[in-house]
Amino acid sequence: MNARAFLLLLTLASVAAQAQGIAQRLDDAQASYERGHYRLAFERYAGLADEGHCDAARIAAQMARWGSSLYAASLQVDVGRLQRWRANHRCATPGAPQWAARP
Repeated sequence: MNARAFLLLLTLASVAAQAQGIAQRLDDAQASYERGHYRLAFERYAGLADEGHCDAARIAAQMARWGSSLYAASLQVDVGRLQRWRANHRCATPGAPQWAARP
């Protein structure tokens, strides 16, 4: 195997391991949510959102928006952080409704 092929395999293995790690973290966030550990679930989703994960950003934003009424907890996110989640160009879907801002 030449060096180029080896580097390609190494890169693919790294990407696969990273994807598996993200999937595990999403599973952990969802498990926390399902157990009613909403603050922990929010922290886990928010961490993934900070890394650019679109679904996690959407979920964390909605949890922050509805935290006090649905989860009996204040799940705060500062405006700048929320804007970074929303500004992630990978998360934009043409024609999709925009995330609602809390009044």
